[in-house]
Amino acid sequence: MPLTNAIHESLPYIDTEPSASERAAALALILAEANSDNTTTDTHPSLPPPAPLTFTPLILSELSRIESKTPITGITTTHYESQDPPSTTPNSDRTSPATLLAWRSAIQNAYTSHSYLSSRVSNLGLLEKYGKNAWLEGNRQLEDILRGLERELEVRKGEIDG
Repeated sequence: MPLTNAIHESLPYIDTEPSASERAAALALILAEANSDNTTTDTHPSLPPPAPLTFTPLILSELSRIESKTPITGITTTHYESQDPPSTTPNSDRTSPATLLAWRSAIQNAYTSHSYLSSRVSNLGLLEKYGKNAWLEGNRQLEDILRGLERELEVRKGEIDG
C-alpha cells in the first residue's frame, strides 16, 4: 500500500471543459491577483517579531563570495600527491638549507598521504565486511517505520470516515 494516495480536485470525466469566456475570466482574475501589490509587511499582532539575522563571519564571507559571483574553490589535494624532492649531493644540506626543507616537506607529505590511504584501506575493509548487513538493517528499520505510518494513516482515515 502506498504511503499517500493521489487525490484529484477536478473530475475530468464529469466536469465540462470551461468555455472561452470562462477561461478568459479565470485568466483575468489570475493576472489581477498576480499583478496586485497585496504584499504586506504587517503581521498578526500576536506573532512575535522576527529574530534578527546574525551570521557568522564564515557565512558572511561565503555570502559575499556568492554575491560577487566568484567561483567556489575546491579542497586542495596537493598534500596527497607525491612530490619529487630536489636532487642532492652528499653535502647539499649544508650548502643549501632550502634543499633540506624541500626534502622535509616531501617526507611530511608522504607521511600524510600514507596515513590517509592507510585509514582509507581500513575503512573500505570494514565497509566490505559489515556494510551489507548495516545497509539491510537500515532498510528493515525504514520499512518498520513505513508500516507504522501506514497503520496510523489507516486508523486516522477510519476516524475521519466514521
